[in-house]
Amino acid sequence: IGIIGAVGTDGSYVNKVDKVNMSTAGDAIDFADLNYSTAQNGVHGSRTHAVFTGGYNNPTRQSNTDYVTIASGGTATAGGSLTTARQLNGCSASNSTRGLQIGGYVGPAFDPSFVNTIDYITFSEKSAAVDFGDMVDKNERGGSFASATRAINCGGAQTSPDTRRSIRYVNISTLGNTADFGTLQETRVFHGAGSNAVRGIICGDAYPGTNVVTYITIATLGNDTDFGDLTDERNGLGAAASKTRIVAFGGRISPTPAGGKTIDYAQIMTTGNFLDFGDLSANSCFMDG
Repeated sequence: IGIIGAVGTDGSYVNKVDKVNMSTAGDAIDFADLNYSTAQNGVHGSRTHAVFTGGYNNPTRQSNTDYVTIASGGTATAGGSLTTARQLNGCSASNSTRGLQIGGYVGPAFDPSFVNTIDYITFSEKSAAVDFGDMVDKNERGGSFASATRAINCGGAQTSPDTRRSIRYVNISTLGNTADFGTLQETRVFHGAGSNAVRGIICGDAYPGTNVVTYITIATLGNDTDFGDLTDERNGLGAAASKTRIVAFGGRISPTPAGGKTIDYAQIMTTGNFLDFGDLSANSCFMDG
């Protein structure tokens, strides 16, 4: 099951959550409602809950954590607060017990409104987030994913082109700061990212929108490698993954610059171009899954 949200167009603030069946192709369905309306939130979770974190509802950055029960959907259950209210699009990664929020944006201006904060929540407790460590560089709008042991954050909207190509990691079970993992082939911002336990897949880019997809092997340090292409060029998309598949969804694409419905997919352990999966229940961009 893939849980996606908040499903809405650029400039809208919504509480809508979609669901897709990752093992088969088909359209997403409206599945759940958050307790808060948001945009540019993060999403991670365990086998039982998808957890929505932070976000933005003009002019306020948010510190919410909302738990959606994967088996049933419906109205989310509110959890504790983040240590810092911030936009977290592309900044959330987890294993089955801990969810990390890596960096983010507190506004109102561009740089220096990025933060290097890393905090974490324990899913079983639904309690407030706790300090984990710091990013070496302040950053937001990256792509994040994890294995059972490592959380990866890559790219992002830093002022330095070198930082926009950085790949960073932490060990989830301990506390501490990010360490260098490798370098992306090109700068990546507002891209979708997801993984199984072995590979992390990095999809698209914001400036300009692209169809580029690359991957890394989570257990070994190194740079990304070409994977294939999305079905179209877009930015501001999200991504979610199962053990075998990655799906990329939404994003800005002409003639729907405020967000589209596209969902496409690929098999994680192969390489090649993405295939059509279906459509979101509504046009959307700047969400996660």
